[in-house]
Amino acid sequence: FLETGGNNLPCQRWRVTDGLAEFDEWFHKWRTQDTPWLGGRSSPPLEGLPADEAGLLQQAQLKLHKSRLRLQDRLLLPQSAAATGGSPPLDTRLLRQDPALFFARVPPQEVK
Repeated sequence: FLETGGNNLPCQRWRVTDGLAEFDEWFHKWRTQDTPWLGGRSSPPLEGLPADEAGLLQQAQLKLHKSRLRLQDRLLLPQSAAATGGSPPLDTRLLRQDPALFFARVPPQEVK
């Protein structure tokens, strides 16, 4: 397990994946969907950002989106990652010997 925050609790892949999914959805909604404002107006909250800031936000969203997809791939196709050498040796062994621990573990290189 990867310890997080010094509290000795394991980093749980599905919680990380769920959190990234929420951020990904939040970024999209706040750029595209109307939100009610005072005075009866509504517009996407991030619609009026300057182009350079909007570009930075879009880059951040894309990075989070790709991270979420990587984490989901490991859950959906674990044998595929192990077969192509995309998993560390520990993960390949865990997948064979202790699948529950394999699915609960988040390798340190994926946290970066």
